Amino acid sequence: MQHRTPESAYEREAGERNTPRPDAVIVALNKVEQDLTALTAVVKKLILEVAGRPRTSEPWIGLDLGAKHAGVSTDLLRALISRGELPAGRLGRVLRVRRSDLDCALLTRATNSGDAATEVDDGEEAADRILRSLTSNE
Repeated sequence: MQHRTPESAYEREAGERNTPRPDAVIVALNKVEQDLTALTAVVKKLILEVAGRPRTSEPWIGLDLGAKHAGVSTDLLRALISRGELPAGRLGRVLRVRRSDLDCALLTRATNSGDAATEVDDGEEAADRILRSLTSNE
């Protein structure tokens, strides 16, 4: 029986271990990244589809809670409302919005403008917030 000598320093260092080669790890990470990108696109498509459906009774929230939920300032929410990008209503003197409208407006803003990342999280984080708000029982 002939004994094989290791071909590289990496193989000599790995010895008996079954350590994956760095190029195999990179290929696997690239595949995971592609799968994640595809999954993100599907989630965004589903979110936009759900946003277009008629709403059931959804509670209205004040701008303070909406800003906290979205991670933005109340001034930005007021600006979105004044430009007609975010539907809102008043209950007395308090402006109120629906969470789904807020998430949809911010997702649209994040995907349509290049500078939105400074004011709003990227589209994936907005999609995560939308998924959480759709699955919550609030």
